[in-house]
Amino acid sequence: MKRIATIAALSILFAVPATAQTHVGSTKPAQDRTGIIAFGSLDSLNIASSQTFDAVFGKSKARAIGTGIDIVNVWRHLFVRVAASTASLDGERVTIVNSTIYKLGTKLTMDMTPTELGVGWRFMSSNPDFRITPYAGAGLVLLNYKETSTFADTAENVNETFKGLGAFGGVDFKVARQVLIGVEGQYRIINSDPAANSAAAHFNETNLGGLVLRARVGFRF
Repeated sequence: MKRIATIAALSILFAVPATAQTHVGSTKPAQDRTGIIAFGSLDSLNIASSQTFDAVFGKSKARAIGTGIDIVNVWRHLFVRVAASTASLDGERVTIVNSTIYKLGTKLTMDMTPTELGVGWRFMSSNPDFRITPYAGAGLVLLNYKETSTFADTAENVNETFKGLGAFGGVDFKVARQVLIGVEGQYRIINSDPAANSAAAHFNETNLGGLVLRARVGFRF
């Protein structure tokens, strides 16, 4: 949550200077000016390591909340994105013997905090009254992954950061002068290094990424 709060603070700090620099005395149409879209998001995660998550958490889907900024029209319709989100699941430690999953009775909490650093292109219409803007992009994903148990020692708990790549595309709908709502799809590949005796090692699953479906609300500055 601290990382998400930082992203939200950055969107406020940079919004006013960017707006002042590009709007005062500018002859460009509003849609072509450099600016910032600060957004909040609700994500549905479909985690690629589905067998591992089904065994430990009883499901391989999770919801994430997040926030971020798109700095738009950096050059023509190129934009830069910084965003973060967080998701959590509760499960139970397991051991697998001869393909049979045994619950160990030890409660386990998983927290995932992906940070996105990306670039993309907004396909702007020449008609300033057109309210729909598709976009696409790609970038780096840094995933902080934690597993904690109440009675676990330090060696059993996990707190690691993994690097990966993501590609995304979506559509924004202008609903007011500065307000946007949008839908987006992402696919992430984030390779991990599971412990030798873990469920992930048993199923030979290393991708902590997967398909992300996102709804977002943005404010253009």
